[in-house]
Amino acid sequence: MHPVAGPDAATVRWVVPHEPYAFLAAAAGHGALRELVADGTLAGVEALATCLQTRLGPERSWAAEADRVRAAVRAALEAQAPGCASGPCGSCPRSA
Repeated sequence: MHPVAGPDAATVRWVVPHEPYAFLAAAAGHGALRELVADGTLAGVEALATCLQTRLGPERSWAAEADRVRAAVRAALEAQAPGCASGPCGSCPRSA
């Protein structure tokens, strides 16, 4: 997984570089990400075709929140597809 700038400064897309992508919808609803939405760190999380899109909450900055968001995205992806967030491209068991 790697971050890519979104359509505005508050948005980052966490790209998963391999298929299948069906697990992204479940990852978007993972507890770690829901907690960041609940505490206002994130305004929202959305599963797109090849990535999870995260949008910072009001009065938040990527400089302050990037590590927490990255950890939550990693946990969400790993919960749905172990190996997808950490290994090199192609290491995900779902890419086989």
